[in-house]
Amino acid sequence: MIRDGIRRGVALACLAPLLAVHAPLRAQETAAAPLDLLLAPVSSGSAADDWKLADPPRIVWGRRAFFTGLGLIGIGVLSLLMAQRGAVEYDRTGIPADRDRAETWTGIMFASFGAGAALAVTGAVLWFAPEADEGGVGAALVPGPGGRGLSLGLTARW
Repeated sequence: MIRDGIRRGVALACLAPLLAVHAPLRAQETAAAPLDLLLAPVSSGSAADDWKLADPPRIVWGRRAFFTGLGLIGIGVLSLLMAQRGAVEYDRTGIPADRDRAETWTGIMFASFGAGAALAVTGAVLWFAPEADEGGVGAALVPGPGGRGLSLGLTARW
């Protein structure tokens, strides 16, 4: 109970100078003329243009995926170094915990390299691929190999 009172007193003592500084400012603000505010919806005019992305979402997400993939590849490199260190330590000491640690880092390494490579390739395709044109969708029905059967082929671009 006494500690709560002390805490409140210390908090009030710390806040008192702040309140004293802001109190005269607020009195002066109320004496001044009211502010003229122009309220405009964000969806119209130049304010909306400031919020628009300069690039299409496909390119923005392509960059994000590409650089995230590079980051995961970097984590894979660090995991590779940790796995090598654990393997060297196991060779030196023969302690099974060092082998387990090396195997754990090896798993993290492979997962990071795999996910990073997939994201980097996907990001590069999204980032650098040309815009889809009108002829991006097609279908073809062709005879199968050796003249037996038919093959239906569908092509599309995103």
